[in-house]
Amino acid sequence: PMIGKVLNDFVAQEDLLPYVEAVVSVWNLLGRRDNKYKARIKITVHEHGIDDIRARVDAAYARIRPSFGGLDLDLFEEIKSAFAAPAFSQKPTALFDTAYQTDPIFRAWADTNLAEHRAPGYAIVQISLKAHGETPGDATAEQMRVMADLAERFGHDELRISHEQNVILPHVHKSDLPEIHATLKKHGLATANIGLISDIIACPGMDYCALATARSIPVAQQIATRFDELKLEHEIGDLKIKISGCINACGHHHVGHIGILGLDRAGVENYQITLGGDGSENASLGERTGPGFAYDEIIPAIERLIAAYLQHRDSPEENFLAAYRRLGMAPFKAALYDEAQAYAAECGSWHTGLRAQRLVSAELGHQRAAPRAHGSRRGSAGAGVELRGGIGRALAHGVGDRPDHPGDLSRHRAALCRNAGLPAGAERAARPQGSAHHSRGPRRGSGHRPGTVATPTRYRRLLCAAQDPASGPCS
Repeated sequence: PMIGKVLNDFVAQEDLLPYVEAVVSVWNLLGRRDNKYKARIKITVHEHGIDDIRARVDAAYARIRPSFGGLDLDLFEEIKSAFAAPAFSQKPTALFDTAYQTDPIFRAWADTNLAEHRAPGYAIVQISLKAHGETPGDATAEQMRVMADLAERFGHDELRISHEQNVILPHVHKSDLPEIHATLKKHGLATANIGLISDIIACPGMDYCALATARSIPVAQQIATRFDELKLEHEIGDLKIKISGCINACGHHHVGHIGILGLDRAGVENYQITLGGDGSENASLGERTGPGFAYDEIIPAIERLIAAYLQHRDSPEENFLAAYRRLGMAPFKAALYDEAQAYAAECGSWHTGLRAQRLVSAELGHQRAAPRAHGSRRGSAGAGVELRGGIGRALAHGVGDRPDHPGDLSRHRAALCRNAGLPAGAERAARPQGSAHHSRGPRRGSGHRPGTVATPTRYRRLLCAAQDPASGPCS
């Protein structure tokens, strides 16, 4: 991918068609025909430079322009008439105002899924096809009929499909919005998540596409489900995640605030993460964070990124992209990889440490209770939102231990390495100073209490799966 370059700051409407023809004619002469993968106008611009292309286009435009005698403008008018604005009505908005003040569910949907309209009293309705845990962008036959009926009754018989895989009713009077919301809610179409972390663009991936090298849809479903469980969507705010299942990049991962690219590494799915992409008028390409993650590691990795963002942002008004542009890659890269490096250092090798990390992460996934209080953040509705479970552990330990949180994950890593028979120094170095476990080993017994490590027997079993098979039998 490449960011487009400015060819001309302004072209008048009456000059637009001849100017575009001049651009295409220059590309037709210069474009690559020896390699179909390089037969792209962006490659031509890259190879010749924008200044050379601009000079050639200006020369072609001067030659072409006299041949346009006004027929192109007549064509513009004909097209314009086919897209005439509907006859907007003048009605009171009392029904909308009452519902907005008295119904918090409707208010949350209105705040998230409505956009301003140029006509007074109207709104643009964005119907989310990203219900948590469902296939992003999919709708049943019944749901499609419901949306068609709503467009016919309330939307001047018009609906549109957005590139974000949602449905748009572009012209809706506000007085009709309470009834529209009630109908959408009845048919599972009232998810209030437009522009949030679960509003994910994902290509079909390996579930449906013959070109794909990794799954996309299940990753999107798991991200949406996980952050719905944590009740953090509105706290996180504006965030665009885009997922592609191969290098063809149909999910446009390179312009996602968080981009995920699924690849094949020796027959195993591997997911690269990019940060800082933007497909708006302030376009930027995402920067790759580093080594990719296995399928079972990608959701915890996204959790750690979000934990880093929530910890480092200036205020709730600073969204993920703004925070990334202010802070740079460093704190997010540390959140992604420092934990894995800690496992490698304590367990003696990157290979064993990485496998140990996966196993301990899976073990911790069954420990639903949070460690000691990590504080709470207030959501957009004003209610306290506890940062619990995986995101709480990430905030307390994945981004950097704090003095009042000795570090459950460090103790788990130490237990795994200790039961491996690795040097005791690695275990002692891993123990946090001043913690309850600084002078004694893991608690014995059959239970697993929050804030303590599990029994040695359990971790020996984990260890046997984690250590290198070449090292011999394990029991």
